[in-house]
Amino acid sequence: MKEAQLREPHASLARLSELTRPVLKENRALMNTEKGYAIGAIQPPPRALVHQYRLPEGVEAFVILSDGFSRWYDVFGLGSSEDLFRRISAGEASQVLEELRAAERDDPEGRRFPRFKMHDDATCLYAKVDAL
Repeated sequence: MKEAQLREPHASLARLSELTRPVLKENRALMNTEKGYAIGAIQPPPRALVHQYRLPEGVEAFVILSDGFSRWYDVFGLGSSEDLFRRISAGEASQVLEELRAAERDDPEGRRFPRFKMHDDATCLYAKVDAL
């Protein structure tokens, strides 16, 4: 998206999406394939792309985010990933989502914050870990 924006700095989000569509299409064709990447989807990823991890000792909680929810810090810079974790663990996920949606609305053409679409799905899961 940034490359397309550099080539056509005054292009609308629709035009930038048009310019990047071929790359996105190629990328999506690799989704959940042996030569590609794993993503949560109806079609499960191949076994080679599935990883299992143990939580480090002492972890008491964790958050799983969709890329749309992580835009709060990694696209719009509304705080750090640590800030986001603190806010979600304090029960502020709804407020964070409202801030994210406001930031998206404030830049509908993606000029200040280049992105492929104005809004993306935004999901987060917060889990507390009990001692085993």
